[in-house]
Amino acid sequence: MGDFHTVRREINAYGADLVDKPFLVAITKVDALAEEDVRNVRQTLSEAIDVPVVALSAHTGIGMPLILDRLFEIAKPSGGRAETPTVSSRDDEQEPWSPI
Repeated sequence: MGDFHTVRREINAYGADLVDKPFLVAITKVDALAEEDVRNVRQTLSEAIDVPVVALSAHTGIGMPLILDRLFEIAKPSGGRAETPTVSSRDDEQEPWSPI
């Protein structure tokens, strides 16, 4: 918990209104822990910092859809809907981009 508060203090000290930007907190490599331990760590951390905590595992995909949804929500322009970028395998084909 101390590391979280240290980072937040450093962001505040840096200035440029960064401390007012939305942010996410995640614990990673949760595939290496028992489910009960993950629940306990998330709850303890969330209560200590008063911020929701997402549990992630890149290896197993745990939490990836949730964190991607939250990142897309944060990335939306104020009052609007984030545009979905498109990718093309050929010049005449456009497909919606998806991270998953």
